[in-house]
Amino acid sequence: MSDIEMWRMASSCYEEAHDYADAARCAEHAGEHRRAADLYIRAGRYHDAAASHTAIGGYAEAGWLLAHHGHDPAAARAVLSAAPAVDSIADLQVRAAETLLRRLAAARCDLIDENSTTAATHILTEVQDALATGAVSRSQQVEDRAVTLAETMHRYDQVALVFAAAVRAGRPGAATRWRQWAQKTLGTDIILPTVVTR
Repeated sequence: MSDIEMWRMASSCYEEAHDYADAARCAEHAGEHRRAADLYIRAGRYHDAAASHTAIGGYAEAGWLLAHHGHDPAAARAVLSAAPAVDSIADLQVRAAETLLRRLAAARCDLIDENSTTAATHILTEVQDALATGAVSRSQQVEDRAVTLAETMHRYDQVALVFAAAVRAGRPGAATRWRQWAQKTLGTDIILPTVVTR
């Protein structure tokens, strides 16, 4: 049995025992950084989860974790500023997603620091445009982060606009997610018009 297989086995054993921090540590030794990050999140160790994401180039993910879950805007900004420029990404949809996700994380930092909400409002508008036109990859992650950012601002109008953009683009399940959000958050049912998808 190779070292990697032993680390994987140890990680699984720790996970079964609900020792998520040690499971994550072993997953890192096995080179499974994404799994390690998920396990660190389960352990509530957001800085370690962010480091695991950074190890595989997930700067936007690390920045969001540190800001939204770790409530550490200084660390989040440090990760985001250390990220390589998105210009090196060849695929335009991937580049657009990475840019939006990094800016959503930066806007979340601004909210923690009680800075102006102008940047957050601007990025939400850009997310709506990107979702409506389908010009972004990882659209579910972008949608989820935008909804969370708008909720944090208590701007339910912006939440509705994000969902509306996803519905207009014909994103699978967008109307259902919007209805579920309205029921959970506002305690009301919403009726959406039938949208002809592209």
